[in-house]
Amino acid sequence: MAAGFRTAFVNAISEKPLSAVASLARRLSCGQGMLTSYFPDLCRRLLDTRRAWKVQERNAIRPTIEALAIAMKGASVRYICRAAGVKQMFLFTNFPVLYEQIASNYLAYRDALRQQRRAGLCIDVRKAVTELSRKGLPSTVNKVIPLLSEHAAKDWNLIRQEIDHSIRELTRDALEA
Repeated sequence: MAAGFRTAFVNAISEKPLSAVASLARRLSCGQGMLTSYFPDLCRRLLDTRRAWKVQERNAIRPTIEALAIAMKGASVRYICRAAGVKQMFLFTNFPVLYEQIASNYLAYRDALRQQRRAGLCIDVRKAVTELSRKGLPSTVNKVIPLLSEHAAKDWNLIRQEIDHSIRELTRDALEA
């Protein structure tokens, strides 16, 4: 009986992926405590081999995640983890620096996109105010909004501010001329 358990341990150590002591105990129909008390050296060897295997597997996944982070620049942690086939918590606990890099790249991308949309909105509002003033119509939010492009941000406060700014510029240019 002991020889059968010893053989099962040796086979478990050479398996890929490695079995845990608990799953080996279930397979042998005995308790985990029995295995650890009768075969402490084999249990320790199995645990050490399993830890080394986990580190090796973890280190093999890192280049894949890094390559995906470069290829999917500006993608969120969720999308990169999904593409790599790992969970977000795995990335957070095992590679916290890489997690932070991906998250900060995503935030920087999102902020740049927001700034780009706002800049486009400002340009659209200026064009609309200029067009309305040429027609002799007052520049109000309700008259400017239909003249904005579809991709312009719908930031009402920014639209109001830009209308006021554009009206002041037009008034100043008219006074200077």
